[in-house]
Amino acid sequence: MMRHSHTWMTFLGLTTVLGASALMLTGCHAHGFQHDQGFITPERIQKIIEWKLNDFMDTVDATPAQRERIRTVADGLIARGRAMHLEMAEHHRALFNEWKSESPDLDRIRSILDDASERKAMFAKEVAAAVVELHGILTPEQRDQITEFIETHHAGRHGAPLR
Repeated sequence: MMRHSHTWMTFLGLTTVLGASALMLTGCHAHGFQHDQGFITPERIQKIIEWKLNDFMDTVDATPAQRERIRTVADGLIARGRAMHLEMAEHHRALFNEWKSESPDLDRIRSILDDASERKAMFAKEVAAAVVELHGILTPEQRDQITEFIETHHAGRHGAPLR
């Protein structure tokens, strides 16, 4: 049984935290969050990731060796997420430049969108590989804790259990 409450802010599991962080790093503009207003900054995202990651490792009573391995996996995804954020900013600029042109090039727009989609799909595959790696790092008991939470969370948030 987990020691923390089952609220979404307490324990979403490492994969959800990292996936959400990646989305925040790559998609803040799409949801109206403004970097220039200071609401979402890379530093703030990093603090949220650290907080959630530490809470996750505390919740499953990760050993020092597990913590080191989990942190290595997380650091790799975070670095890739930051790089992807910069890549997406380039896509945003290119799309905006097409908008501002006298005659936007539909083929160029489609090419930019295809490239962005491919990069996000590649990152999603990296997250999937990290999930498999995390599965191997955790003990069966720790995985059971995560499974129990995910099942409860999914049923409460989506109205249906995953089973």
